[in-house]
Amino acid sequence: MKMLKRLTTTLSASVSQAVDSIENHDAIIDAALKQAREELAKTQSRLSTLRRRDMQLKQQQTSLAAQYQAWGERAKRIAESDESQALQCLSRRQHCQQQIDQLATAMAENKQLDSELNDNIVQMQQRIHEISQQQQRLRAQQSVAEINESYYQHVENEDLDKVFERWETTVLKKSYHTEHVKKPQGDPLEAQFKQQEHDAALKAELAALLQTEVHDEQSS
Repeated sequence: MKMLKRLTTTLSASVSQAVDSIENHDAIIDAALKQAREELAKTQSRLSTLRRRDMQLKQQQTSLAAQYQAWGERAKRIAESDESQALQCLSRRQHCQQQIDQLATAMAENKQLDSELNDNIVQMQQRIHEISQQQQRLRAQQSVAEINESYYQHVENEDLDKVFERWETTVLKKSYHTEHVKKPQGDPLEAQFKQQEHDAALKAELAALLQTEVHDEQSS
């Protein structure tokens, strides 16, 4: 637990220092996650070393147990013929027992440390996962927010409405000017003949009208 507390304190200090110097929150979290993963890797390495050491202790324990048994058998075998040598065998057996007891104490301590390290690793992995998930969630939210901000800056912009108004005014002015521009004059001679032809047509129509009226009077 001390290791986990130290990691939490280190992460908090790193984040506080980063906040004082920069405002890139994503980069701050990246840095904190990197450091957390490094601490996790170190803890996992310590646990692997501890477990290798525990296997060595078990092998030594097995070897000492065999020696303990062997010295006891030797002492029994020669007790009647050579008591002095039998006592030496028992002395060596006692020494084996002392070593076995020391190994048992060391293995118990290793077991306790193994449990603590394993718990720390699980908690660190869970915390890293939570931070990573929260970072991904906030990244997504930030992306949406930036898209919306960009949209309202470039599309929902009052200045654009003013641009449209000025554009429409320009178009209307040009349309008005075009409608009142004098049409270019045609051929004067052609215009003269057309006017004469028009006048002649009117006179013919008037003559026909007068003739119709005279005919109606005669008939009555």
